[in-house]
Amino acid sequence: MSPNMSENKTNNTVTCDSCGHSARIHPQLADKYVQPMAEIFKVLGDPTRIKILELLSHEDMCVSNIAEMLPPSSIGSPST
Repeated sequence: MSPNMSENKTNNTVTCDSCGHSARIHPQLADKYVQPMAEIFKVLGDPTRIKILELLSHEDMCVSNIAEMLPPSSIGSPST
C-alpha cells in the first residue's frame, strides 16, 4: 500500500489516510492475483516491448526482422 492508503484485510477495504474515503477491494483481487497482474503491466510498460507486440500482432516475425524494424537505440538490455 502507498503511504497515503491503509488496507484492512479483514473486510477487504482500503482507506485514504488523507480524506478517510474507503473502498472495498473485490475479493478476486487478492494478493495472489495482484502480483502477477503487476508483473504483466510492468512488462507492457516498456515502449520497445509494446512496439514488438504491435509488430507481432500483424504477422509472425523472426528476431532479426524485428530488430531491423526498431530504432537501434531501443535494442539492447531490457529497461526492467
